[in-house]
Amino acid sequence: MFKVIKELKDFKITLNNKTLHALTRLKRLKHNNRSIYKMFLVDKQHKNGLEVHVIFTDATILIFNYNSSRLITVLNARVKQILRYNIKDRNILKQARINQIKKLNK
Repeated sequence: MFKVIKELKDFKITLNNKTLHALTRLKRLKHNNRSIYKMFLVDKQHKNGLEVHVIFTDATILIFNYNSSRLITVLNARVKQILRYNIKDRNILKQARINQIKKLNK
């Protein structure tokens, strides 16, 4: 299940508190040319609760636990992943397509 509850404006992003899984994914953050595009509160019916998905202009997604602010993972999004948030920005979709072709999440 994946349900976008609402867009967020005020979630504080910190990379100080990471899961072990996120530590292994930090190499995916090597792009320097990014800024936050949008943030969403997402319900994935996870036992640890709601998540915050932060979408960047380079189609990178940082996923945090909403309650603890802990970084869960880093994704170089594919096109279908971006479309789940109803994002239609051509530049972000283009970058997501490049991510998909380069298989950047491998």
